[in-house]
Amino acid sequence: MLTSPSAGLDAEDSLWEMSAAVDDAEFRCWLDGAGEPAYLVDPARRIVFWNRAAEQFTGFLRQQILGRFCADGDLLVHCDDAGANLCHAGCPLAGTLADGRRRAQRVYLRHAEGYRLPVLVRAAPLLNPDGSIAGAIEVFHAAPAEPPPPPNAYGVIWFEIDAWERVLHTYGHDGARLLVRAVAKTLLHCVGRAGTVARWGNHAFVTVVAGVPGFPLEAEVSRLLRLLEQTRIPWWGEHPGATLAAGCALLDPDGNHLEAALSRARQNAYPKRGVVIGCA
Repeated sequence: MLTSPSAGLDAEDSLWEMSAAVDDAEFRCWLDGAGEPAYLVDPARRIVFWNRAAEQFTGFLRQQILGRFCADGDLLVHCDDAGANLCHAGCPLAGTLADGRRRAQRVYLRHAEGYRLPVLVRAAPLLNPDGSIAGAIEVFHAAPAEPPPPPNAYGVIWFEIDAWERVLHTYGHDGARLLVRAVAKTLLHCVGRAGTVARWGNHAFVTVVAGVPGFPLEAEVSRLLRLLEQTRIPWWGEHPGATLAAGCALLDPDGNHLEAALSRARQNAYPKRGVVIGCA
């Protein structure tokens, strides 16, 4: 039977605090009407329920998800800031299934369109009447934005998809557009330090990030590249791929030399740094 949440919890916490048998029809009906994305897994991490809010948030429809394992390579595939696949080590849901403890963690989820976005996931066990673990629930929502730092220093990051004409020739305009879209949305969702992202031409992007003097701009570039590398863009059963180069430069302290910093960032992108995006 469905049990009530603890008193005094807000709406988000109440959903997490609910407990029921993994096959409880009343629980599933209630969960499907909840506004927060959630899904249920059995002890093998096979997805047995996927609510409407999860469909809307991730782009994955119920018929694409049910019966699949949450660690399947073309589904959510949570990763961390380092780009490490948490499905193999560090998965909060797997940990909860193992020891019955609740967990909360900030991860990067892969949307059905291939891009990454930061989410806060919370996992809680579902118990049999004898107290054994029958499965688990994972609830997730967009991670809160980082508080902006004092904007007294700025950095410029240049991202460009290499060999653009070859990408167009190989995948056509539709496949190339998916690549550009995935890069754009990953940057928009994942850029930190009060960043701003703009498209530059057909296949390049400029990101301006704010921070304090001496903030680790190179570390921010590496973090974004790791997340861009963890894309898997669906396209007629294939996964369009391309190399993405990136370079960065700090603006002068007076902030009046954006063009010079952009020029340095573009120069630094060749051929020092690059990752393959879009492939499994």
